[in-house]
Amino acid sequence: MSKPIDNLERKIRSRPGAPERIDARTDAMRSVLRLAELRQQLGKTQVELADLMQSTQANISRVERTDNPHLATLADFVGALGGTLEINAVFPDQTIPLGHVEQRDKAPA
Repeated sequence: MSKPIDNLERKIRSRPGAPERIDARTDAMRSVLRLAELRQQLGKTQVELADLMQSTQANISRVERTDNPHLATLADFVGALGGTLEINAVFPDQTIPLGHVEQRDKAPA
């Protein structure tokens, strides 16, 4: 039995040109979201980052491999590395800052 989301995806992808646009956006997202490279450039291992995020190494690996992480997860990831996540809307003639995505508070272990 297929899930409703699978049915919706098939319906959307059946539209002319949709698969190409979706795949292009997915590829662009993958090329931008290189979280493992970011972590490595900052000299952290997955285990070290997991400790900072009060998580597990397996979860860090999953986040680094996902195609579409939640903004809150990205903010936590970047925040644990000492940065902040900023969102901008980029147009041909201007860039409009949309603000920061705040890191979630973690309960003490």
